[in-house]
Parts: sequence; C-alpha cells; structure tokens
Amino acid sequence: MRRGSAATACVVVLLWLTAGACSGSTGTTRSAPAVRTVPLSDRQIARFALAGQPDWLGADARYLYVKEDSGDVVAIDPKVNRIAWRVTTSSDLCQGLGVGFGSVCSCAPNDADGTDDVVRIDPRSHRVVATLKVGKSSRQGRLVTSNGRVWVITSTPAGSSLVGIDPATGRQMRRSRWACSRSSSPATAT
Repeated sequence: MRRGSAATACVVVLLWLTAGACSGSTGTTRSAPAVRTVPLSDRQIARFALAGQPDWLGADARYLYVKEDSGDVVAIDPKVNRIAWRVTTSSDLCQGLGVGFGSVCSCAPNDADGTDDVVRIDPRSHRVVATLKVGKSSRQGRLVTSNGRVWVITSTPAGSSLVGIDPATGRQMRRSRWACSRSSSPATAT
C-alpha cells in the first residue's frame, strides 16, 4: 500500500509542477500594436443633411440612393459629392429600396390592405414610372434584384410568398408560397 501511496504522490507532484510551468511565464508578453486613430474630419469626404430620416441604401454605377422614412428617395452623385435629385414615392412610412436593371425600386404604403406597393423609379427622368400592386410585406426592407427579377416577400393572413417581378413589364413571374410559421420548421416552398 505504501508503494501505491508513493506513486500517487509522485503523480500529484508532477501534475502540480507541470501546471505551474504552464500557467505562469517569466518572459515578457507581447501587446497588440497600437492602432492609429484618425479623426473623422480627416477621413470624411462629404456630409449630407437628410432631414427625412435616412433608412435604406442602394447604389448603381452612377448614384448612391438613400430611402428616407419621409417617403423620398434621394440620389447622391459621389463624384461631385452632392445631392443630384430627389423623388417622393409616398407620404407615409414604408420600408424598401432596391437597385437593378436600370431602375430604382422603392415602396409606397397601400392603405387598402395594409401592405406596401413597389414603385419603380427611372433614374434618368427622376420620376416614378410604375406602381406594382404586389402586397409587399412591410417587414422587407431590401428589395433584391437577381436573375432578371425584383424579389419581393408578400404577406397575407394565410402566410407569406416570394414573388419575382419582371422589371420591364411589372408582371409577377413566380410566386412561391412558404409554409412557415413561428412554430413550424423548416420552411418549405409549395
């Protein structure tokens, strides 16, 4: 029994010494290199006063677009650092901005059913050229452009759908109903 106690004592001492060697260090520790702080005034190129509560951003090769809660879409020309033009899409709050296929898409609330319509703005004429009554969910903010479509999430009491809109004609090209609720998982397209 003495032999077992002595062996156990040796193991405990070795573990204690090993742990002590690893936990402390007598060498110097390296600190992270200092990061130079540059004041905003030294890096800021331009500043724009947008009174309508700027919310969503989008861009194309020419302009930076800002969707304001006031209903306006503001086009900023970054080459000259000035506001190029402004279009009012609605007078009420709605969420949504997307850029693609030579157009800017935004939203306008539809009072009839509590959803949002999608409006298409021509950046060359600076006018709303179409209103698409699709029943966009008010929770969708980014209007995605991909694969020849503007993609919109629609909402009804029965559920949500994903709709692809042809930007040239305004026709709904694809509607996929999502069987999804807070309690169901995973979501499946029908």
